[in-house]
Amino acid sequence: MKKLLYTKTFFVFIVLTIIQNNFAIAQEIDHDFEVDNIYYTILSDNTVKVSDGAFSDDGNVSTAWAAMTYSPTDLIIPATVTNDGKTYDVVAIGYLSFNHIPGLTTVTFAEGNKITSIGADAFSNNDNLESINLDECSNLKTIGEYAFAGSFAYGRATSLTIPEGVTEIAERTFENCFH
Repeated sequence: MKKLLYTKTFFVFIVLTIIQNNFAIAQEIDHDFEVDNIYYTILSDNTVKVSDGAFSDDGNVSTAWAAMTYSPTDLIIPATVTNDGKTYDVVAIGYLSFNHIPGLTTVTFAEGNKITSIGADAFSNNDNLESINLDECSNLKTIGEYAFAGSFAYGRATSLTIPEGVTEIAERTFENCFH
């Protein structure tokens, strides 16, 4: 009987440790607010960026996708977001924002968006990604290093159009893509 009690206690300890670690990973993302499961960081009185992701001590990546319990298949980056009655233009996608989101197949940028930059590793390691529509990103100027690295695997994507206004595409932006 005593052994069973110790076993149950140990099991509860392990479960609570796992829950605490998952909660701690989610808490590592520095952000100002969340809308529709996406974390945002305020840049100015009227602009925000999708928050940067972060590496945890054990090497796992926490992303700006706030819903830790499920993964979206279709992700829509809005042109604006509203928080506490104030509307902000979304102007950037941060570092590691949507890195390795299992099941993500499509990324769409809302019409009229003002995205000027996509950060390093922003959409990297999404090997199920089939399409990302940058056509609506007429203000896009820079795409960071490894931004799409390891995505579009298995030959699912057939094309990607880079808007004419892009002036900088960092090294290795598309490394290990389009296998």
